[in-house]
Amino acid sequence: MIHIRRQIREAIAGLFVDDKPETFARVETDRVHAIDSKSMLPCLEVSFEGEEIGERAARGEGKLRAMNFAVTVSAQTKTLADTLDDQALIVERKMAADMTLGGLVMHIQHTGTTYETSPDGEARAGALRLTYAALVMTPEGDASRRA
Repeated sequence: MIHIRRQIREAIAGLFVDDKPETFARVETDRVHAIDSKSMLPCLEVSFEGEEIGERAARGEGKLRAMNFAVTVSAQTKTLADTLDDQALIVERKMAADMTLGGLVMHIQHTGTTYETSPDGEARAGALRLTYAALVMTPEGDASRRA
């Protein structure tokens, strides 16, 4: 059994597998160390950010999970802002094309975007972090499937 969070991360990452290597050198769901070389860029990372359990869980109907995920695109290029915007456009279009991730979630929506650049200004490296909120109901005691 695989936790629903992992299934969602993998489903999101799966949307971008066909974009390798042209758009993204790497698509990851479990990066535990920093990107340390230009050969690892551009990169797309899907991460779980947290969740809240809705009040329906108290009535024994299962757990209504409001989960937050981030899709982070990173690049190093002379045209950093343009490159990140191009990558973000790909992410937004693919995520909007199926807002249930094939029925895995009730609904997923884009909730915001943040931009950060490398502290080394000459490196021209940075990232856009697109955040998404997903709603999914799981049975009480079984976080491996949708109710």
